[in-house]
Amino acid sequence: MSIVAVLVIAELFAPGLGFQCPKAMFWFEDSIVDTENVQAAAPFISAAEYKPYGMTFFSKPSKRYSDGRVVVDFFAEAFEYDRFLDPILQSINLNYANGVNFTVSGATALNTTLEVPLYLLVQIDQFLRFKQDAYDSRHGKGMQKLVLYYHHLKTALYVVGISTNDLLNSYLLKHRSPENVTVVVVPYVVRAIFHAL
Repeated sequence: MSIVAVLVIAELFAPGLGFQCPKAMFWFEDSIVDTENVQAAAPFISAAEYKPYGMTFFSKPSKRYSDGRVVVDFFAEAFEYDRFLDPILQSINLNYANGVNFTVSGATALNTTLEVPLYLLVQIDQFLRFKQDAYDSRHGKGMQKLVLYYHHLKTALYVVGISTNDLLNSYLLKHRSPENVTVVVVPYVVRAIFHAL
């Protein structure tokens, strides 16, 4: 359903070393891997803040659209990170040592499909600001524990998986035919993703 582009930096496969788990990840998507950004942006309106969401794994609402973990959590576990990725909009107890989740529920590739201000290009702009902030704070006392090593940006896993909302909303809300969505909307979405990257 979603147009997904996974960019794995070639340095992960250094000659003679085989695969190395990336030390950092950056995710740009919609609700399928949102880990709290929509709740931080607009608290108390998301169903994921209430039961039954999160009950299977966290035993309390987890602010994830799942009864447990979402895909990004499984990657963090597989790469043996100390904790799950924190969302960029988290304000307390943040730790970005292994990357950031920029994903926001309802996000789109295009900025015209829904009234969600954190569409893909905004998520990319947030990443660019984060990257500059990480560079600026790399020598700050104690910051290495909270912000990733700047050189990890080169070997990070970058995941862009967005467009489900663009396509579904064109079909369901704008009453376009599946053929029209395929012929008219998909090319715009592909262009938006290409230009954002």
